[in-house]
Amino acid sequence: MERKKGVCENFAAIFTDICQKSGLRAFFIEGYTKTNGSMDRSGHAWSAVNIDNKWNLYDPTWDAGFNSNGIFVNRTASNYFQVEPASFIETHMPFDPIFQFLDYPLSYDEFSKGFLKARNDTLYFNYTDSIVAYEKLNPLGKYTNAAIRIEKNGSPTQMTSTKLKQLRMEKEIIYQEEDADLYNSAIEDYKQAITNFKTYLNFRNNRFLPARPVLETETMLDEILQQITIANKKLKQVNESKATLALNTGDVEKVLNDLAEKVDEQKMFLKNYLSLTEQK
Repeated sequence: MERKKGVCENFAAIFTDICQKSGLRAFFIEGYTKTNGSMDRSGHAWSAVNIDNKWNLYDPTWDAGFNSNGIFVNRTASNYFQVEPASFIETHMPFDPIFQFLDYPLSYDEFSKGFLKARNDTLYFNYTDSIVAYEKLNPLGKYTNAAIRIEKNGSPTQMTSTKLKQLRMEKEIIYQEEDADLYNSAIEDYKQAITNFKTYLNFRNNRFLPARPVLETETMLDEILQQITIANKKLKQVNESKATLALNTGDVEKVLNDLAEKVDEQKMFLKNYLSLTEQK
């Protein structure tokens, strides 16, 4: 907005954002296009907006006078505003077929060969319910489902293959972020367990003074073991991650196991100590 310059991604992103801030359901859509019947070299971006429970499509870049290759073509400024999906598919193919907004979506092959009329002999696709379900998904779910739909929609073009790689990369980033959160949380659990263990040792070294109930003393050690168990569960999740680049949890697992052994030794010591105290 400050530079007053942009490409299709910027035009569509701003348009979509304005619609969403106005309380409308709207999507930023990526795909590829045709100009004068020929496939454009570059990918493109446009928008979809739901008004009165009906989805229509908008291409603010083309209405600003530019095609997908960034060439000024001086179109009339309303040709691609609020276009019905059945007409929009003549020039715009979204990577994710859900955003064709058609009950019988076209395959990539049909679009490239010019077979642009939806055929009723293909499998019916309830895009209305599918979009409602899509909106409820978290980012990982959206990336995963989009990749499945793209892979099922016919022979991929170079641009759809690139989009699939992008989706896989986005999923990998999420997996790695989740792993890092779990790993760091396990580290914090370990630190807290160490702090609690030191508190117990100070209490023991002070001959268990000031005195407290036996059950409370035993609970101190049980809570440390519980923290270790929780940390190990988080590390197990990391080890079962779908991320390609997995974190090495071996060092943390070792210190947790070492601490667990020390706690078990103290539980035995406490048991013997309490037994001798009772005898006295």
